[in-house]
Amino acid sequence: MFLARLSLIAAVLAAAPSALAADHYGRLTVDVKVDGTGYAQRNKDYTKSVISQSMHLAYTVMRSGDGDDRNFLDHVGTSAAMAKQMAASQARAPSQAKQQEIMQQAQKAMAACKNDMACMQNIAVKLGQQTADWSAPMPDTSADEGRYLNYIQTEPVQCKAEFTARINDSTEGAYADVAGMRQFTTKTTADFNAGELEKASVCIGGVSIDKRTGKIMARITVPTVKGRYVGTDAGHVTSDSANSQMDLNADALKWAFAQINGGARSGSQRTALKLPTPSSMPGKGEQTLNVEVRWSFDGK
Repeated sequence: MFLARLSLIAAVLAAAPSALAADHYGRLTVDVKVDGTGYAQRNKDYTKSVISQSMHLAYTVMRSGDGDDRNFLDHVGTSAAMAKQMAASQARAPSQAKQQEIMQQAQKAMAACKNDMACMQNIAVKLGQQTADWSAPMPDTSADEGRYLNYIQTEPVQCKAEFTARINDSTEGAYADVAGMRQFTTKTTADFNAGELEKASVCIGGVSIDKRTGKIMARITVPTVKGRYVGTDAGHVTSDSANSQMDLNADALKWAFAQINGGARSGSQRTALKLPTPSSMPGKGEQTLNVEVRWSFDGK
């Protein structure tokens, strides 16, 4: 009995270090800076815009084990694999009419069992074996065993989310009125530090690392920013809200996050985006956004 207990204790002690070592944490840090100008015109009406934005975001994620055979964040690849498997299954399966005929025959056979459980189970087993052949086998991912390190969201106390944003955007212009051209301006400013609610949304993020290529993929959630909006018309203040909700430039963030996904564990990129002016600016014109992104992922 003593030897048995000793062996059990030894087994538990031997397993404990590996269990503790199975959990690994990683931290993603992202900084984005945007500045630019825009111009739009319709007849005599015109609008000029100036954009100046920046954000800092960071969160910690966790993984267990030594890796998986698929990238949990590659939703496009997963959907494509599922569609391929479904198409193969449809090609293997009999026609809908034949499937319905087989099911009706099974139902009649079940009814003929007259509640005899052994009889009904035998029919169910045969039906299961028959219909199992209709499904194509799942893709063989054995070659990718352990290839992907999938980090998932963790508790807020472990996530330790950070999010700050600064916005200093403005527009000015004029539009035709019965009394002539009327000048207008807008000013959007923010110096935002996330509260607990915004930090919780940041913690939804995840990270996957492809060990074979060293590439990274990240799910990044950017909270809504709160700041001040002031609008004037013909020199008169028409709107002044000190707690307005505003979003960072969507086109800039889309480009920035595309550099992270499929990039190295850390890096920096910059570009100049030439875009049509947003619909909020009447008329047609062009917007130039100078975007810079820096990121790093620290994790085993």
